[in-house]
Amino acid sequence: TVAMSSRLIDSETGQERLDFSVGEIFYFKDRTVTLSGAPKTNSRSNIVAELNGQLTNHLSFTSGIQWDPYADDITRGQTEIKYRNGREKLINLGYRYRKDEFDLKVEDSKYIIQTDASFRWPLYDNWFGVGRWQYSLKFNSTKESFLGLEKESCCWRFRVVWRRFTNSLSNSTVADEAKMDEGIFLQIELKGLTSFGDKVDGFLEKNLNGYQRPK
Repeated sequence: TVAMSSRLIDSETGQERLDFSVGEIFYFKDRTVTLSGAPKTNSRSNIVAELNGQLTNHLSFTSGIQWDPYADDITRGQTEIKYRNGREKLINLGYRYRKDEFDLKVEDSKYIIQTDASFRWPLYDNWFGVGRWQYSLKFNSTKESFLGLEKESCCWRFRVVWRRFTNSLSNSTVADEAKMDEGIFLQIELKGLTSFGDKVDGFLEKNLNGYQRPK
């Protein structure tokens, strides 16, 4: 394995402003244990590179790309811009591309091209709005979205989320007219005692990048 990494450090604050990494694997034997069952005969792996940066105290980005030197094609790529200002204010804007490495030369091969936007933002008097929108550029359709409200006081918390989503594991198998499921999730929590309803805080931690469950 050969890899290289470089970082740009702010000399005054010690904060990492920029980091870049790239790497590749070289094989001396064929791999006989594979997901497809057929032996892997390539002598090199895909080249993987990452570039991340902290643009300001609140704004940062992450990005990565995976390139197949044999097919001369990109198999995976993603980038995300993140705004963070405490746990109250967060915005995420992302793009993701993934292509099946076994079908790189097939025009109708399985692949994903998605945009992803999500947020948590204060509205008024400890009311917060939360939401996410995943959109497939391949099918020109929404693959998942949710919108909700949070309220926090000294003694209790309230969360409600409306969600629209598809059960498919991959949008490469979902047509434009695919049926979407909908649901409303409600949670009421009495601080120090118990909570009632759905585990909305756990759902937000999993599906809203940067969301932190209140302690």
